[in-house]
Amino acid sequence: MSTPRRVQVDQFVPAEKAIYDAQLAVEAMPADTRLTKAGELLAEARSLVADFVDEQDWKWIRTVVELEESRGPVVHGGAVGGGRRQGDA
Repeated sequence: MSTPRRVQVDQFVPAEKAIYDAQLAVEAMPADTRLTKAGELLAEARSLVADFVDEQDWKWIRTVVELEESRGPVVHGGAVGGGRRQGDA
């Protein structure tokens, strides 16, 4: 039996990776019941995203992810929807 995609960090789509990174940041903070709850909510959010991804046509999602990664990171311009790619005019 193979390891499920949803637990392989190198197979995460960008949304899963962002939530995973947020989980690590919260776990690195001091102990507090509010942070425990935040960690639980982040775990639930990552699971929901993984559910969505796993129900989709994996080839389509992988193509979109690879396209986004090849275009470079988004630089936010401060306004909602004002993001642009590095190198854009």
